[in-house]
Amino acid sequence: MKNKNNLLLVAVVILVIGLLAWPAISRRKANQEKSADKTTTEEGNGEIKVAGPVGLTEEEMTKFETSSESTNGDTPPAPGMIAVKVFLHDAKKDPSYLKCDTVYPATRWIEPTPAIARAAITQLLRGITPAESRASFTTSINEGVNLNSLIIEGGVAKADFNENLTKMVAGACRVGAIRAQITETLKQFPGVNSVVISVNGKSEGVLQP
Repeated sequence: MKNKNNLLLVAVVILVIGLLAWPAISRRKANQEKSADKTTTEEGNGEIKVAGPVGLTEEEMTKFETSSESTNGDTPPAPGMIAVKVFLHDAKKDPSYLKCDTVYPATRWIEPTPAIARAAITQLLRGITPAESRASFTTSINEGVNLNSLIIEGGVAKADFNENLTKMVAGACRVGAIRAQITETLKQFPGVNSVVISVNGKSEGVLQP
């Protein structure tokens, strides 16, 4: 009988402890769920705002290219987007590539950003879109080129790139073409009068014929 009473007492004590602990357990579980939701949201925002240098996911970029095909670059593919120019070569206007440093503007649509000059250069480094290719635009810039930094001071834009910018690049025409694409893309913005191009911090001899 005594053992039975002891077991009953133990059961009552366990029940009381469980009832007292339940609110804390519930709050902890709710906080964990809230934290998980926050992480998911942040990661989701990251995919939109961070994954693409101009604030576009691959899916959004595809939509942009598709829309550009139908609008010919005249209207934004989505409300609120803004236009920037990237400067490319035009095989129709210069089929023999004799005008090495002559480049032509093509419109790209991006999300609004305070770093619009950086966004434009990043767009240039993405290469040619399918719509631009069909319009006979080409680029002389290598694949895999990244922008390390961009500083604009006193009318001078200092753009630093990784080593892929000059990898296997030879000949005065190719060098002049790359320089013209970068320079004209940056000089579309007010306040940029000249451009200094460097590779991993070194500007001397970079893209010189």
